[in-house]
Amino acid sequence: MAQNIAERRAAAGLETVALIFPEAGHALSGNGWMPTTQYNVGLNKSGGTPQANAAAQARAFPETIAFLKRTLRVTEE
Repeated sequence: MAQNIAERRAAAGLETVALIFPEAGHALSGNGWMPTTQYNVGLNKSGGTPQANAAAQARAFPETIAFLKRTLRVTEE
């Protein structure tokens, strides 16, 4: 889905950065340090392997913070 969104935004001339992690599941939020070994236990089926989820979280968190800093920058007038 992220790839589809990125392609449509690109077609509209909008700058987009999509972080695509094919082997990761859905639970990529958090601070990048949460254990991922319980993601597919019991009723909590979010997909991906623990290793891929951990790698995706570790990359997504700093990228998200960098995006927020760039986008929400307050300028002095």
